[in-house]
Amino acid sequence: MAQVLEGIRVVEAATFVLGPAAGTVMADFGADVIHVEHPAMGDAYRYLQHLKPLPECDQNYCWILTSRSKRSIALDLRRDAGREVLGDLVCGADVFLTNYHPSVLEALGLRYEDLSPLNERLVYAHATGYGDRGAEVEKPGYDATAWWARSGLMDAVRPAGREFGLATAGMGDHPSSMALFGAIMLALFDRERTGRGQRVRTSLLANGAWANSIYLQAALCGGERYVAPTHSASPNALVNHYTCADGRALYLAMVQEANEWERFIEAIGRVELKDDPRFAQPEARHANAPVLTAILDEVFQSKSLDDWRELLDRHEVTFGVVARIEELPDDAQMQANGVFREIAGDPNGLRTVDSPIYLDGAVKRPPTRAPEIGEHSVTSSTYEARFGAGEVRAKSRADFTFEVERDIRYYQWKVVLPLVLIVFMSWSVFFVDPKQVGPQLGAASTSILTLIAFLFSLRGILPPISYLTRMDFFVYASLALVFVAYLEALFTVGLASVGREAVAQRIDRAARVVMPLAFSLIVARLMIG
Repeated sequence: MAQVLEGIRVVEAATFVLGPAAGTVMADFGADVIHVEHPAMGDAYRYLQHLKPLPECDQNYCWILTSRSKRSIALDLRRDAGREVLGDLVCGADVFLTNYHPSVLEALGLRYEDLSPLNERLVYAHATGYGDRGAEVEKPGYDATAWWARSGLMDAVRPAGREFGLATAGMGDHPSSMALFGAIMLALFDRERTGRGQRVRTSLLANGAWANSIYLQAALCGGERYVAPTHSASPNALVNHYTCADGRALYLAMVQEANEWERFIEAIGRVELKDDPRFAQPEARHANAPVLTAILDEVFQSKSLDDWRELLDRHEVTFGVVARIEELPDDAQMQANGVFREIAGDPNGLRTVDSPIYLDGAVKRPPTRAPEIGEHSVTSSTYEARFGAGEVRAKSRADFTFEVERDIRYYQWKVVLPLVLIVFMSWSVFFVDPKQVGPQLGAASTSILTLIAFLFSLRGILPPISYLTRMDFFVYASLALVFVAYLEALFTVGLASVGREAVAQRIDRAARVVMPLAFSLIVARLMIG
C-alpha cells in the first residue's frame, strides 16, 4: 500500500516546535523531510529537555518525538555558501517550512518572494508566534505565551481566584502544527489544479483563539465574563471531577443528563435520589448543585477508581479517568488504536507517539530514529543523487563541499585540538623555568597571543547584532577569557618595570594557564565559521 506523501520533498528550516511538528506529520506519511540546522550547535530544540521543569531522562525525548524519520543537513545560513545550497534544495522541493521571524527571513533572503522565483511550484509554509502583521510580529512567541496565556485559555481554566496552571511542553505547538499541516495539504491540492505553489501561514495566537473559540464567541456576542468555578461551587454536579478512595480521580461529563441520570444513580447505589425533589429535574439539580456535589464527593470516596470504572461502564455513564502520564505507555486503549509506534531498528524497542491522522487507504512510514547534527550532509559527488535538487550550479556544489569538509574537520577536532593546545601550553607553564624566559618575554608573548586571539574572536561577533542574542558559547567564553588574560599581561609588564619580578612571574604563569583555554575556544569557534 502506498504512502500518501511519497515523492514529496520538504525543506525544513525551523525550530521549537510548531513548524517541525508539521514536518513530522508529513514524514509519517512518507514525505522526504530535510531538516536544516547549524553545523556547530545544531537545532536549539535538541536541548529543550534540559529546561526545567521538564522530566529528567537519559534520552533526548523532545528530539526523538519531533525529528523522527527526517534527515539532517548542516548549513550555516549566515554564509553565502550555506544559502546557495539551501537555494538548490528549494529548487527541487515541494514545500519550504519555516518559523523564523520575518526580520530573520529578510536578512537571510528566505522570504517567499525570495524563494518562489526559484521554484514556482513551491508551497511556502510559515508559522509564527503572534502572526505576520501588527506591532508584535517580531515578538518571541512560544505556545506557553502566545497559545496558552494570550488566548485566554490560561485564565479560563483557573478556578476563581486560584493559582494559574503552567502550560505543559508542546501543548499548543502540536495541535497548532496540525493547522499548518492542513494548510500545506490544501496548497498542494490547489497546486494540482493550478500548477503553482503559494504561501500558507498560521500562528500560535490564531490557534490559541481557535482552541478557546467557544468562550471567545460568547465574548463577541456580548456574553458575561466567564470565571471557572471551583469544584465545590460548580453549577453542574454532573460535569465535575471527583476523587476516589485510592486518591485517583475521574471526571463526570453527563452532557445529556436527562438520559443518564437514572442510570447514574443506579450505578452509584443511590436510587433514592430519583425521588428527592432537590434533584428530580435538571433545573432542580442545577439549583442545588453544591449540595449534590457534596453528596457525590462522599459517594465516590467509598470505592477505588477501578471499582468505579467497572460500575460506570456497566451502566453506560459518560465519564473519563484522570490519567497519570507514567501509566499511559501501557494504556490498552491507546495501544489498540496505534497511538504509540515502535521506532524501526531501535535495539530496545523504543516507541514514539504517532501523529493523530489515519487513512484507511494508505500506510504510514515506520518511524526511524531522529538524526544527529548534519548526519545526512554529503560531498558534492553525491549531493544531487542524495537530495535530487535538480540543476545544481557548479559554484554551489563547490561551496557545499567546502561546508561539509569544514564541518567534518570541526567535529573531528572540536575536542582533540583544544586538548592538544591546553596540554602543550600547560607543559610550558609547569616545566619551563620562568627565570630563563624572563617575565618581560612571558608578558610580551602573552600580550601578543591575546591580541591575536581577540582580533580573531571579533570575527565571530561582527555579523548582524541580532546574532548576539543567540546562544554562542564559544564567542562569549573566549572573549571573557581573553580579557582576563589581557589584564594579567598588563599587570605583568607593569610589575616587571618597577622591579617586582617575582610577582610578575607568578601572574605570568597564571596568564599562560588562562590563554590555552581562550585560544582553544577561539580556534574551535573559527573552525565552525
